[in-house]
Amino acid sequence: VTEAGSEYSRVIESVRMPGGEAAPQDGSDLLTGDWQLDGASIRDGAIVFYAPRLWSKASARQAVRLPAGRVYRIALDARGPEGGAAGFLRAEISEPISIPRDFDRDPLALLAYAEQIGPDWRHFEWTFQAPDEIRDEVTFHVYGTGERPIEVRNISLRESHWPRPLPLANPPSPRRPKTGERVYRKVAFLAARNPNDPPVVIYENLLVADQPSLGDPPSPSRIEELKWSSGIDAETAAKPPRLSIDCRVWPGGNVGFWLWALTVPGLCAYMLLIVGRALLQRRGARQAATGK
Repeated sequence: VTEAGSEYSRVIESVRMPGGEAAPQDGSDLLTGDWQLDGASIRDGAIVFYAPRLWSKASARQAVRLPAGRVYRIALDARGPEGGAAGFLRAEISEPISIPRDFDRDPLALLAYAEQIGPDWRHFEWTFQAPDEIRDEVTFHVYGTGERPIEVRNISLRESHWPRPLPLANPPSPRRPKTGERVYRKVAFLAARNPNDPPVVIYENLLVADQPSLGDPPSPSRIEELKWSSGIDAETAAKPPRLSIDCRVWPGGNVGFWLWALTVPGLCAYMLLIVGRALLQRRGARQAATGK
């Protein structure tokens, strides 16, 4: 089921049953420049990220050309040699803050949490498609946080392809698609209740074994029934939605850095105001005493 917009439906409907030909090869590594390090170091061919202070980060970056609309893959190996990581590791495509962007768009980033990084080397990959509105010149940015070091090696950014489906562990279903046929079949399209919301599209995965088919698409009357039978009572549905803060509005997605940038200067300014007010009051009291 998807309710995220037509671009996701296009991806789902483009999934086809693979044939016997070899998978396409990735392009050459786009990370050919020198790393610009900030709080990080290079040791034995690996970049070491160590950021012991609160809200601090260690980073490495380099400029890269990334044509829009193509599929790319970020790959790297990471480990925490001192018993694992105490913070997270992130490798992302950062666009200049001065360039307007769609903040509803998910960040183009591979994110590895502390519990995913142990003392042994582990491989991470993330495949994405560059949006049509992305600029050709961007920055590839890797950074880590935490009071224990994180080592990263074999970092690459390559033009790639969507991963192939994994082999089925169970016996294939009699309805299994043939080579080149769609893997997902659309069985229903539910119009949104609110004109500002995207519609809901229901798909059936034809690779799921031992599951009965959903049959023919439901009738329009059944679709209407499904739309209004969400299990929410009328009183709850009448309440206005609760607003939430989307942390993706912070440039680059680095919430900690911007909390530090906004909180510390604000505290300093507040303290200066208190000191200034105290000095003015003391001066006024002195002048009043002198006048007497």
